[in-house]
Amino acid sequence: MTAMGHLQLHIIGLGVSDKARLSAEAESGLNSAAIVIGSERQLETVAQLLRDDQRQVVLPKLSELKRQLPDMAADVSSIAILASGDPLFYGIGAWFGRTFAQAQLHYHPGVSSLQAACHRLGRSLQDVEVLSLHGRPLAKLRTRLRNRQPLLILTDDKSNPGRWRGSVWRRDSARP
Repeated sequence: MTAMGHLQLHIIGLGVSDKARLSAEAESGLNSAAIVIGSERQLETVAQLLRDDQRQVVLPKLSELKRQLPDMAADVSSIAILASGDPLFYGIGAWFGRTFAQAQLHYHPGVSSLQAACHRLGRSLQDVEVLSLHGRPLAKLRTRLRNRQPLLILTDDKSNPGRWRGSVWRRDSARP
């Protein structure tokens, strides 16, 4: 845990739209922040909600963010961190929970990409299995494939469908 006990952190999920659809609590957290941290896309999504005096910071690697936060927090009492979807469902929220005191954290969920996918497919989220390959080895996919079990997969540029499609086909063709 860090020694920045005065700092309030608002981790705000933006949902899956290109326009921010924030709850009143999330919008209040965003408005109270002197600094707003997020990816370039996320910062663009909330640009119309930000004041001119709010400093915008592109989210660095988490190890770098941990190093930079004490300096950022020296003169401010609140920082907003933008997240995609629900920050506590395969999101950045878990890292904040391990790094900061719970009393400093204010989570504001948005609709996750998995929720949106389930709605498009007409499936209940509790009836599908979820696998995140984001930052994880591609081999993990093979351990989660089950016959007739819907599987939603979160990917990144190193584990996208084009990369693992051949791996799955090789596995299927190797079956007796």
